[in-house]
Amino acid sequence: MKNDKKTVWHICSNRWNSAVTEYALSAAKSLKDVGWNSVFTGLADKPGHLRAMNEGLSCSPLAHFKISTLPRLIKLYWQIRPDVIFVYGGAETFLSRFFLGTPIIRFRGQDRDLTHPPKPWSYRLSQSHIAGVITPSETVAKNFRSLETRTKAITLGIDAQRYQASETRYERPTVTILGRFDPVKGHGAFFLWFRMLLLSWPEDLPKPLLKVIGEPANIPIEHMRAFADDVKLVEGKDWELVAERVPQVGNILGASHLGVICSQGSEVICRVAEEFLLCGTPIFVSGVGSLEDCLFSESAGASYRDLPGDKAVALMKKLLIESFREGLDQKAARAREAHTHFSLPVMARQLEKLIAHVGPSHLRGLEPSAEPTRP
Repeated sequence: MKNDKKTVWHICSNRWNSAVTEYALSAAKSLKDVGWNSVFTGLADKPGHLRAMNEGLSCSPLAHFKISTLPRLIKLYWQIRPDVIFVYGGAETFLSRFFLGTPIIRFRGQDRDLTHPPKPWSYRLSQSHIAGVITPSETVAKNFRSLETRTKAITLGIDAQRYQASETRYERPTVTILGRFDPVKGHGAFFLWFRMLLLSWPEDLPKPLLKVIGEPANIPIEHMRAFADDVKLVEGKDWELVAERVPQVGNILGASHLGVICSQGSEVICRVAEEFLLCGTPIFVSGVGSLEDCLFSESAGASYRDLPGDKAVALMKKLLIESFREGLDQKAARAREAHTHFSLPVMARQLEKLIAHVGPSHLRGLEPSAEPTRP
C-alpha cells in the first residue's frame, strides 16, 4: 500500500557514465532532497545503477530495456505506484506508453536533440503519451517549443557542497582544462593558443600555467605530450598533466583563475562549466552546444565562438589577467550567483514547477520547495 509521500520514478536506460546519466541522477537526488520518494531504475550493475545506490536512492534495476522487459516493468510500476515518471532515453519512452494515467516527462538532452529538431508529425506519432519535456538548456528547448508538449529548460543541478569558492589561489595565473582526453574536447588546438598567450604575456606578471586534467579516452597520454611538444610547451614549466581521476577536484577548479572548455562538439549538458562557476572560477568556452547558456552574466566569463585565433587569445588574456587580479570576495560573489543557477535545490524547484503543471490532479498547483538560501 502506498504511503502519502509523493513518488517520482526515474527510468534511465543509458549504460554509460555519461552526461545523460549525470542528469538523471541529479534530478532523482534533487527531488529526494526536498522530500520526494525518488526511485531510480537503470541497467543493473551499470554506472547509473551503481551511482544511484551510492547516493542512497531507492533502486529497482533491470537487466535490459526490451519489449520482453515489459512484464517486469509493469510489475515495478504497480509496486512503486508513482505520481509522475521521468524517462531519459528512447527505449523507456516507448515502454512507458503502457503506463496509462500516470504523467510521463521526457528528458531531451542528447547531442542529436541539439542538431536535429524533431518533426512534428513523427513526434506526435511516437510521443503522444508524453505530458512534458525537459531539456538541460534553453538552446535545446528551442527545438521543442513548436511541439504541443509543454517544454521547460531545467539546468543540471550539482551538489554545491562539493564545489565551492576556494580561499586559496595558485600563485601563477592558472588555466585549467578538465575532461577526458578525446578529439572532441579540443586539447590539441588549444595548446597552440596557450603558446600564443605565453608569447604575448606582459612581463610584469607571473607567467601563466596550463593544467590539463583527465583520463585517456581516444587520445593516449603520449599524444597529449606530443601536442604540447609540437608547439614548444615545456611540461613542468609551461604546463602540467594529471592523467588520472582526481579526488576533490573542486579544490583545483577553485584555485584556478580560468576554466577552459575548448570542446569542438557535444557539450549539451555542460557539467564541467557549471563546476568551475560553482567554485567561483570564470570560464572561457568554445560556444558549442549549450556552453553559452552557462554564461549567466559578464562576470561568468566569455565565449570565443567564431573568433579567429589571435582575437580568441587576446580575449583569453584579458579574462585571465582580470581573474588573476580580482579579490577573493569577487570570486565568492561569482560562486554565490552560480549557486542560484546550478545547485540541486534550484533544479528540484524547477522540476516541481513543471510537475505542478503536467502532473496528476492531486499535484496540480503543487507549491515548489522554498528558494534555497545562498551559502
